[in-house]
This record gives sequence, structure tokens and C-alpha cells, in this order.
Amino acid sequence: MRKLIILSLVTITLSFTAPKKFGVGIILGEPTGISLKYWVNRDVGIAGGLAWSLGGYLHVHGDFLLHERRLLKDLNIKEGSFVLHYGIGARLKAEKRAVFGIRIPLGINFIFRRLPLDIFLEIAPVMNLIPSTTLDLNGGIGFRFYPF
Repeated sequence: MRKLIILSLVTITLSFTAPKKFGVGIILGEPTGISLKYWVNRDVGIAGGLAWSLGGYLHVHGDFLLHERRLLKDLNIKEGSFVLHYGIGARLKAEKRAVFGIRIPLGINFIFRRLPLDIFLEIAPVMNLIPSTTLDLNGGIGFRFYPF
């Protein structure tokens, strides 16, 4: 029993101190659902979402993101840092007919230094291409926990 308690404490400690690459969380807005992110390196990430739109359809997206750390460095505090992100991605929504479009996400993250957690705010204009060319807008606020 003692070994199990020690192993559990070591695992919990490492989960809060070791750098994590894969996060899972929630996004609230348009759409609302699950948010995922994988950090390729310090400045590049791949993000995705599986969500339900307020318009009544299933929404799936995937984005390639670049992160800019220098522009907001004066806002950083001892608890974490602010990071801008921008990129390009794709979005599929399942309405009466499938609608496919290109997303251009723009946002800001707060990355905690001591917790495996980030908070983000994002807006993403979408140009739908299939079945017709129209414009949409996605956006939301959310968080992701990085257990892995």
C-alpha cells in the first residue's frame, strides 16, 4: 500500500511539472464542444474541435497554428504568459447537406507556468467552398488540460 501511495504522488507531481504536448478541453461559443491541441514544438501547434453549433449541426475542424510570443511579452506575469496564435484550417459541418470550408483562426492563449493548462479566446472567419461559396464566423472561449 505504501508503494502505491508513493507511486501515485510521484505520478501526480510529474503530471504537473513535466512538459505536455497534447491537451483536451472545452470550447464555449459558436460552436460549443470539445477542443484538442497538440504542440509540435514551442511555436507550432495543431488544434481541432468536435462541437455542436447553436444552429443545430455537428461541427468538426482542424487547424495548423503558429504562435507569436514576443508581441505580448510585456503582459506576462509570474503565473504564465500570453501568446497570440494564427493559422489556417478546415471546417466540416453536417447540416442537411455537408458544408466544407477553410478557417483562418486568430486568438490569444494564456499558458500557465506551473499548471498543465491553457485558456484561450479565438475568432475564426470561415469561407465555405462546398456546396457553395459563403462566409461564416466561428468563435469562442475555452480551456485545455494537458495530461499527456
